[in-house]
Amino acid sequence: MRGYRFSLPTPRLIVALAVSVAAGCTAKPAFDTTSCIEETARQSPARFVKLLEASQPQAIVAYGTSLTEFGQWVHLLESELNLKFPGPAVIVNSGKGGISSDWGAENLDDRVLAKKPDAVLIEFAINDAYQENAMSVGESAANLAQMIDRIRSTDSNTEIILLNMNPPTGRALKNRPHIDQYLDVYRSTAKRTNLRLIDLTASWRRMIEQQPRAWKHFVPDGLHPSEEASRKVILPCLLRALGVGDTDAVAILNPLDPQLLPPHEPTFGFQIPTNNGGLKCAFHPLQATGDERPFSFDFIEDRISP
Repeated sequence: MRGYRFSLPTPRLIVALAVSVAAGCTAKPAFDTTSCIEETARQSPARFVKLLEASQPQAIVAYGTSLTEFGQWVHLLESELNLKFPGPAVIVNSGKGGISSDWGAENLDDRVLAKKPDAVLIEFAINDAYQENAMSVGESAANLAQMIDRIRSTDSNTEIILLNMNPPTGRALKNRPHIDQYLDVYRSTAKRTNLRLIDLTASWRRMIEQQPRAWKHFVPDGLHPSEEASRKVILPCLLRALGVGDTDAVAILNPLDPQLLPPHEPTFGFQIPTNNGGLKCAFHPLQATGDERPFSFDFIEDRISP
C-alpha cells in the first residue's frame, strides 16, 4: 500500500464527489474480459518472481518493438510486482518502434546485456512479419536464437522469457499476411530451448472473434493496444503466465495528471481502473468560504477487491 498527501493552496472548500454521468463523471464501456484472459495459460511462478518474493531485487529488461516501447504494460507490470512483492523489481523498457529482430540482434549489447538483467522479455515477431522488412521466417528464427545464445553466454543465470503479443487486424494484418508463421517461431524456439513462452494471441483472438467491439475499443488501429487494454487484458494475462497469484482483480488507483487540470482551478481528480470498467471522478468546489488555509487530501494506492 502506498499513501500520498496532496496540499492545494486554495480556500477551504465544501466539496462533493460526483458519481454519475449527470454530475460530470463518465463511465467507460464495461467489456467483460474474463473469458479472454483465461485463454492465457496459468503457469508456475517464473524464477524472478520467486526471487522477488524472497526479497531479492530483480532487474528485468523488456526488449522488442513498439508493442514494448509504447506498451503501457511495462510500467504496469513493474508497479504490480512491487505492490505484491518486497523485491524490489525494476523493469527497463528497451523497446523501439518500427524495428525488427535484425535491430534487436545488432543492439543487444547496449540495450540488454549492459543492463545486467536478471530476466529478459523478448518480442519481435510482429515486425519480423512486416512485409516491408523483407525478413524470412528462417532469418527471424536465426536472430532470436542468436539473442538467446548471447544472453546465456554472458550470464547463464539470466532468465529468458519469450512473448507473443497481440495479432494484427485490418491494414496491419494485410501488411503481415504470414504473421502466424513468425509467431510459431517463438513457440517452437521456446519448446526447443526450454524457455517460458507467454503467448497472448489466444486471448486476443477470442476477443476478436467473440467481442469485436471490445477489440476495436482496446486496439483501435488493429495493432497497438491502448493503455486501458494494457490494464484490463495484457497485465492480467502476463501475471497469469508469470505465475503471480490472485490476478482476477487487478486495479491500481492512479491520480489524474495535474498538468491536465486547468491552471489555478481548485479541483482534484482521480481515476479507478478495474478489469471490467473504469471510472474517472473529480472533486469540484461547491462553495468557497474565504478561508486561506490549504486544502489537503489523503490519497491511498492499494489493490481493490471486487
